[in-house]
Amino acid sequence: MIKKMYSVFVADDDPDEDILWEEAVALHGQNRVHFRFFPDGNNLIEYLEGHPEDKPTLVITDLNMPISSGYVVLQHLKSDPALKSIPVIVVTGLQGIAVQEIDTIIALGAMAFEQKPASFDEYIRLLDTVIGLCENLDTSEVENSE
Repeated sequence: MIKKMYSVFVADDDPDEDILWEEAVALHGQNRVHFRFFPDGNNLIEYLEGHPEDKPTLVITDLNMPISSGYVVLQHLKSDPALKSIPVIVVTGLQGIAVQEIDTIIALGAMAFEQKPASFDEYIRLLDTVIGLCENLDTSEVENSE
């Protein structure tokens, strides 16, 4: 059985995060995910608007970025009819996020809220979660088209 490839766009102002995601994919042997990285939410939004044929399976956005925060990315994607179907995971490195803030993020349309991994093992765990979500999305798309 051929395993499907998934495209995941990541908006994060920390370039080290990009490297850690790529290392997790390479070392975990999960070459089913292709990551495309954007240094901020603006670059992600501009790319998506300029390349409507290149929709990702999933978007991961950092909550706190100096240019177009995760809130801005989430609100923009969910208010644009051409982009609102893209699932979004919001991540943050901040500790002690209030439950109300997480509830707001989910109410705005995020599929999930995750703490940024603090160790490489946590990147592997989150990568497995991302792959599982992509597989579930793929299954629900097939079921919905029947």
